[in-house]
Amino acid sequence: MLYAPDGSVVRDSSRTIRADFQNEAAEEVRAKVKAIDDLLDIVYVQWAGRYALIVQWPQTDKRWELYQSGEISEPFDMLGWFCEDVHDAGSLPVSVDSIENKIIELIAKCDNTLYPWRDRMKQIIEKNAKVRKAAQQEVIDRAQDIAETLWHAVGRHDAHKVEQIMKEIEDKE
Repeated sequence: MLYAPDGSVVRDSSRTIRADFQNEAAEEVRAKVKAIDDLLDIVYVQWAGRYALIVQWPQTDKRWELYQSGEISEPFDMLGWFCEDVHDAGSLPVSVDSIENKIIELIAKCDNTLYPWRDRMKQIIEKNAKVRKAAQQEVIDRAQDIAETLWHAVGRHDAHKVEQIMKEIEDKE
């Protein structure tokens, strides 16, 4: 992000594409999902701006007690996002036409006979390392944007001016 001297955002380098809530399309997809298995469903996650595939807990699941006591907020497990990368809500959303393929992909990943748990764990660890590295890079990019804005606000690269601006910023806080 690039900030103006008054602290407002001038330019935001993060571009998140959000999936709009589409009630008719969601009902169509929900019907297809329920045809595969009654416990499957979809949910629109507002904070992510994405649809996710979920599986409702069977009535015999012991976690129902945790839900009923308020320790768990929702009585389902999320299997993945309807995005290019099913594990990353920040990736591009997929079209309604390709959701059925994503469902089959998500369900296949739940089958231990197709993907042994050790291979899946290795895949998750590698994915998490990539996500952490990307998050670190984003912080570095933002810090660089802030530094460039400060240098621009100074007008000159004199150390005493930078120190003076930093002191002014501290005094305002």
